[in-house]
Amino acid sequence: MPPGVRLVPSGSITVDEDGAVVEGLDVDGTITVPADDVTFRNVRLRTDDSYPIRYFDEDNVGLVVEDSRTAHLLRRNIPD
Repeated sequence: MPPGVRLVPSGSITVDEDGAVVEGLDVDGTITVPADDVTFRNVRLRTDDSYPIRYFDEDNVGLVVEDSRTAHLLRRNIPD
């Protein structure tokens, strides 16, 4: 994540709009994506779920994750 990025606290989210861009979130939970061409940018994701990003493989295409971090809370922490 680039220095100086401010993150907005969030719980679990679902992105169901094709072409959505999600930026600047600090997600405590999971991300569910039943849509196409979704971009996540500058997102920190912390979870204890086995599937932190649920991207449905039902002909969905175009998931992009840029400048983001994920961590399983029971395994390790994410540095700031």
